[in-house]
Amino acid sequence: MFKRVLKTIGMCIAAMAVAVAANLLGTIASELLTGLGVSEIIGTAVASVLYPLISFIGIKLIGQKAFKYDLKTFRIVKPGIKLYWLAAALILPLAVTAFYQFSDGTWTMCANSSVIPVAAYGILFRGLAAGISEELVFRGAIMGTIEKEWNTKAAVLIPSVAFGAVHIMGRSLDLISIALLMAAGTLVGVMFSLIEIQSGSFWNNALVHAAWNIVILGLLHTDTRACEDSVFTYILKSNSLLLTGGDFGIEASLVAVIAYLIVIIIATVLMANNKAQSKVVRGTC
Repeated sequence: MFKRVLKTIGMCIAAMAVAVAANLLGTIASELLTGLGVSEIIGTAVASVLYPLISFIGIKLIGQKAFKYDLKTFRIVKPGIKLYWLAAALILPLAVTAFYQFSDGTWTMCANSSVIPVAAYGILFRGLAAGISEELVFRGAIMGTIEKEWNTKAAVLIPSVAFGAVHIMGRSLDLISIALLMAAGTLVGVMFSLIEIQSGSFWNNALVHAAWNIVILGLLHTDTRACEDSVFTYILKSNSLLLTGGDFGIEASLVAVIAYLIVIIIATVLMANNKAQSKVVRGTC
């Protein structure tokens, strides 16, 4: 039992370390290129390739060589996107953004001289690279390890709580904002976990995660102040924590939480249908 606990903790820490190193190396490479006169867009593209690529290679090598885990344990398999999760990836962030149009606010465009580098960063790095890399780590390596060594319930809950806690790092948040972030972060982690379990592939939750980041963070951001990292920002004129999500932003708002819960319910229903169909198939054999 003690060896199993050590193995689980070791793999989880190693996966987190790989992600941090991958992010850092990608960022350094981008800064070096731009420092040499290469365009910012190319630098962003390079960082966006290196971040998930190094994350994948690191997790694969450490998982297989050091801890003897097959990639199938992490549900890191060939891409197999379910159409309903593709639809969810598009509808979820757009629905949340659309809801805020019923609140008092104004749209503004980023003040940068060119929006193309901002859009490239939002789509490629904050969207695709971060979405894929974070899912490789949390729902891939960490959830897969805990599920293998312990059970599925722990595998869903523990990485989800950790996912929320990680987003506190490097931010100046008051206690209320931390509480909102932990609640929302845990729920969104559960949402991504159930999508992966239901679909059998981390690619589906990575798709939903990436699409969320692209719309909510990179293209159509909603906040109480203008954001230079997003092409457009809808500036909310509200002090309600339920709408603003506190210091962290709308990803921790009640609006987002309700959206997460709806997707969680959908994933749970789909999982129940899968189980029912499996029983019918077994019963006819």
